[in-house]
Amino acid sequence: LEPHVAAMLEMLNIPYTGSGHLTLATCINKVRVKEILIHHGIPTPKYQVFYSRNKKLDPSLNFPLIVKPSKMDNSIGITNDSVVHNEKDLRSRIAYIIKTYNQPALVEEYIDGRDLNVGVLGNGNNLISLPINEVVYDDLPKGINKIFSYEAKWETDSTIYKKRRYAAAELPKYLDAKIKRIGQEVYKILEVRDYGKIDVRLSNDGIPYVLELNPNPGISCDCNIPQAAKLYGMSYNEMIDKILNFALERYGIPNDTVRVEQPIAKVTQELVEVRQIVQNS
Repeated sequence: LEPHVAAMLEMLNIPYTGSGHLTLATCINKVRVKEILIHHGIPTPKYQVFYSRNKKLDPSLNFPLIVKPSKMDNSIGITNDSVVHNEKDLRSRIAYIIKTYNQPALVEEYIDGRDLNVGVLGNGNNLISLPINEVVYDDLPKGINKIFSYEAKWETDSTIYKKRRYAAAELPKYLDAKIKRIGQEVYKILEVRDYGKIDVRLSNDGIPYVLELNPNPGISCDCNIPQAAKLYGMSYNEMIDKILNFALERYGIPNDTVRVEQPIAKVTQELVEVRQIVQNS
């Protein structure tokens, strides 16, 4: 419901940081994003959408394949079992996604390679490309796929969570520049505002495939964007100020640096009240 919040703020004429409701709604739809990327000539893995497990598999798709919910975020529905190597497992996983999440399954060719994150801050032509971060998987046991799955993101007791880490991506200069250029292009095409993150899979033969774009990505201290900003030489507070100032400039609001102090207890109570309103609506 993230797009709904942005839409309500717009209806109430309340300024906010981050992308608008249309971009948020578009980027949650992985299939729509891929259609847009292909239209603009941006490399993305070949794919097929399944509304039923019985649909014939496109003969141009080659195993291994990866099966995802088509309209979920935060790697929900993406587990180690999402990577399939034969038709039987493919059909089983498609059926699971459709039944569990009540939405079509997105089937992509699995790109064997490196997981890269491209952070971008800013608007229009005033963009900052942050250093490219990589999700590194250290000595995974046999049978565990190198994908940034739900377990890898959230399940602290899982093997892959314990074995994965963020690191500055070591890339040839030309490839680093190419991936950052693609990231900025995708950022502009999807009309992202203030800050965003592009997920790229770099194949073993050096081709960067865009998987998806995350508008309003996580910006808590342990998330990818703050870590990339740190590599850029930007403290956490400086990064937050950058995002705020980009939004102020976008709205034409003067930055008078006036701070309104409120007791933490009052802010917390307001958040609780908002949550209750949302739950009851």
